Amino acid sequence: MRPMLKVNTISLKSRKVGLLGTSALVCLALSTPVMATDFFTTNSIGSTNGVGTTDGATAAAIAANVINGSDTANLEIVLKTTGNNLEGIKTGGNANKIIISKTGSIEAKGNFSYGIFNNRSSSTTTVSGTVKATGAKSAALLF
Repeated sequence: MRPMLKVNTISLKSRKVGLLGTSALVCLALSTPVMATDFFTTNSIGSTNGVGTTDGATAAAIAANVINGSDTANLEIVLKTTGNNLEGIKTGGNANKIIISKTGSIEAKGNFSYGIFNNRSSSTTTVSGTVKATGAKSAALLF
């Protein structure tokens, strides 16, 4: 007579628990909220987004691709861009807020230039100042 094989069911159960635990951690990591950033433009340097503070830090150039989801861009100065294919303020990602105060304005000069290029859905733009674009195929606002 042959001896009966024993199955180690405890080992199987612990593997399933380990897998479920790992899956839960991955889901938690993927669902962590992205923190919003506040940008405040303080100086115009002729390029997209100008120079300003990020979350109150020291003023520096604000990169064209950094306003990228759930961020707020504030403008209370005259922001000028000169050159083709430039934007005064450019956003990507969803749910950004652009606020141009009464004292703020954007002047975009050049072909294919835009005062505000808000490149995703669910974003809002509040303009109390002015936004203008001059040049071939240019626009004040592009959504």
